[in-house]
Amino acid sequence: STISVRKFYEQGKFGSLYYCEAEYQHPGLEVLYFRNGKRTWRYGLAPMHYPTHCTSQLIGVTGERLTEAVCHGWSDDSQILKDNAYNNPFWNESTMFRTNRGNAFRVNIWWKGAHRGCERAQWIGDKMSFYAPHPNGIGPVIVRSAERIETDDAGFERKAPKFERYEQPQWWKTDMLPEPLRHNSGHEGSHTFLTHEFVDALIHDRRPAVDVYESLAYTVPGIVAHQSALKKGELMKIPQYD
Repeated sequence: STISVRKFYEQGKFGSLYYCEAEYQHPGLEVLYFRNGKRTWRYGLAPMHYPTHCTSQLIGVTGERLTEAVCHGWSDDSQILKDNAYNNPFWNESTMFRTNRGNAFRVNIWWKGAHRGCERAQWIGDKMSFYAPHPNGIGPVIVRSAERIETDDAGFERKAPKFERYEQPQWWKTDMLPEPLRHNSGHEGSHTFLTHEFVDALIHDRRPAVDVYESLAYTVPGIVAHQSALKKGELMKIPQYD
C-alpha cells in the first residue's frame, strides 16, 4: 500500500495530506518471548520502541518529521510487565504525534487485546484519502471529495464523497525490482524491495532511501513517545537529527 500511496502523493492526488493513522497490532506477541526456555529480546519490549512499522508509513511518503508526542499506555497485572529488561509497564501504547508541518499523526502499537493483527495505515487528504486493507476485511479503499449531497439518518444534509475499491498492484512483479527479486515476500512484499535498495545503494555508491538520518526520524519518535507514556501522557518534544 505504501508504494501506491507514495505515487499518489507525488502526483498530488491527496491535495493537502493533513492527517494519518497507522497501527501495528500483534496480539499474542508473548508466544515469541521465549526460545529454548530463555527470554528473548522481545520479552517485555515497550511497544513504542518498535515504531517503524508505523512511523515509516507517513515519513516515508511525505518526508515529514515528527516533532511532538503525547502517548498513553495500557497494562494489566501480568508478571511480564513487572519484570523485564526494559522496565516497561505497558502492553499497548497509543500516540498522537505532531509533524513539522503542523499535521496530526496517530500511531497505535498493541501487543495484547481483542484485535486482529496488522501493519497498516490510512492517509487523509482534502481531495483524496486512502485506506489500506483492514484486518476486519475492508479495503483497500479510496475516498474522493465530491459535491453531491446526501442526508444522514437524522435528516441533516452533508457532502457524500465517492467511495471506491482499489485494486492493489503487486509492485514486486514490476520492473521496480530486478528479475531475480520479483517474488512475493513478507510484510506485503516489502522484503525484496528493502534488499534491492540496500544492495543497489552499495553498488552505485549512493545515499540509500533509508540512511542513518531517515532511520533516526523513524525510531527516535517512538523512544520519546514511550517516555511520554511513562509520564502519564506528558507532551514531549522530539529531537531532530537531519
